[in-house]
This record gives sequence, C-alpha cells and structure tokens, in this order.
Amino acid sequence: MNSGLELRAAVREDRDGLAGFLSETFKHPAGTFFIRPEVLDWKYFWPRSDWESPRSWIVKNEGRIVAHAGVWPLRIPSSRGIVDCLHAIDWAASPEFAGAGALLFRNLTRRVPVMLALGGTHHSQRVLPSLGFSPIGEADVYARSVRPWNQFRRGPRPSARAVARLVRRTVRSFHSKASHRGWSADAVRAFSEADLEAVSEIPGGRVAFLQPSVAMLNFVLACPGGNCRGFTLSSGGKRMGYLILSRPDGQVRVADLRIRSQEPEDWAAAYSVALDLAWEDRLCNEIMSFGSTDLAREALAANGFQRVASRLIRLIDGGKILKDLPPLQLQSITTDAFFLSITSHQYYLT
Repeated sequence: MNSGLELRAAVREDRDGLAGFLSETFKHPAGTFFIRPEVLDWKYFWPRSDWESPRSWIVKNEGRIVAHAGVWPLRIPSSRGIVDCLHAIDWAASPEFAGAGALLFRNLTRRVPVMLALGGTHHSQRVLPSLGFSPIGEADVYARSVRPWNQFRRGPRPSARAVARLVRRTVRSFHSKASHRGWSADAVRAFSEADLEAVSEIPGGRVAFLQPSVAMLNFVLACPGGNCRGFTLSSGGKRMGYLILSRPDGQVRVADLRIRSQEPEDWAAAYSVALDLAWEDRLCNEIMSFGSTDLAREALAANGFQRVASRLIRLIDGGKILKDLPPLQLQSITTDAFFLSITSHQYYLT
C-alpha cells in the first residue's frame, strides 16, 4: 500500500468529508437521501448492541477520503450455528486510487467468516469475482402498481407512450390477489424477543433465512426518513411472524417478511396482508419486494406482482460452512435497498 494512504475506521468527525466523497464518486447531489448527514449518522455512527465493530472504513490520502466501504451487518445460519456475515454498502474509490477500494474490501473479509453481495453497481459486478465472491443464485425484484394515476401525475410531461404505460399499469393494478382470510397485522413501535421467538425453528427446511436480532429490526425501524413500519402477523389468532414495510418516497418496499411456515398458501396470505397495508398508505404508488426462493416468487405472483429485474447473489465462504444450506430467502433488509432512494429511479413499473 502507498505510504501516503491511511486505512482506518471512520469516526463521526469524518461524516461531512464522507458525504462529499460519496456525492462526488456516485455523481449524486449532496442532498440525496443516502448521503444526508442524519442518514450517514444512522448507518455508521449510531451505537448498535448487535454489532460493536466499526461500520464505516475509509482510506485517506493527504487528509482527503479516497475510498470507503460501509458495513451492513447480518447473521446467517451455518454448519457452525449462527455466524456473523456482512454486506458492503457505499463501497467506492476515487479513480486514481482504485486499488484502495479492493484493499478496503479485503479488510472486511478478514473480519467475518462469510460475506454476502446482492446486486451492486456495474463496477462492483466486474470486481467482485476477483475478490473471491462466487454466485449462488438470484434475487428477483417484483413490483405491483398501487396508484398508477398518482405516479403518472407526478412524472415528467405526459406523452402518448406515457399514457399507454398508465393504461397498462392501471389494468394491472386491478389484478387479483391471494386471500388472507383469518390473517391480521398489528402495528408495533418496536419489536421484542417474543416476536423473534414466534419465527424460530421454522418447520420444513426447504428455505434458509437470515437471522436478524431484535436490535437489528429496531435499528431498521429507526431509519431517518425511511418511513419504516413494523407489524406482527397472526393467523387464526396464533402469532405467525412479522413484517416491516418502508417507504422512503412513493414506493413501499417489503423490507422484511418472515412467518413460521414454509407452506405456499401461508406465504401468499402474508404478502396479501402486506399489499393491503400498502393500499392503506395514501402516499404509496407502487409496492416492491425481493423474491430469492420459489416460496417467495410463487407468493408474489399469486398477489399480482410482476418480475421486473434480478440481482445476482454472491458469497465469500472460504470455510465452506454454508455448503449444505438450502436456498436463502433474502429481503430488502439484506442490504440498503429498503431505504435507498434515488428520485430518478424511484419506480420499477414506469
């Protein structure tokens, strides 16, 4: 490493310099949601009882930040039990210091037994294989129009093509959805250990789930400007799981949905509940969710969601501790996707 470069954990005093670096590197205005001061504080400098290590790493040259890698902590089931995992976010390097970005990434790989990457920029997609990431599957992106007229009215100047898209979205917004008779959702301000116990030891074994902590779920609910709402889910009066919805703009996102079942009809019902809650939010024009297993994909299709994109799932697993793991059910909470807001890319169904 060049002797003029300094690799270290970021501290809160680095926040404004980090905001400027990310704005310049990603070519977004300083007021863009993900680099606002309060969002950077929350992502990287708020204390978290479930992850005491630094969540932001930087490389500086002559006092200027030239590379950054953020940590999004995860926990994942393995042959050794539940192990720490992480997803890197806000990973970037100045063009003249491109090697510093790879150095930061390798710094992270030494700190956890497993690293996960879901999607990413075109640059990261090219670089990740050289850093040891191997593909294990895909997380499809699904979306459904909720209020197509509102989306159309707030868009750019109307054209014949825009009107045609509005008609298509309107027709699709009336698609049927699965029944959730007997199911209910109760809003919560914060999750408890009992809420996680309700989804422990899920029978079936066909799908594996990341293992969030109560601290992580409540950290997500506290996202400034993410408009996150938490719910417990019940069926027939029995607690079945939980749901988190976010809405940083006009798009509601299924940040996390987990129930104590691997039966397709139960998952279809749970997504039907999520869709109804999105309808109740008068600022929601579209709802989206990831589907990385057949269980989720079928449930989303049963509720009129369209597959609109796909994200490659990659892992670094040098110890092969996940080799016998069933397909991973990933949600927006796996990354910064549940709160990332770029106005020019707000909707999938345009």
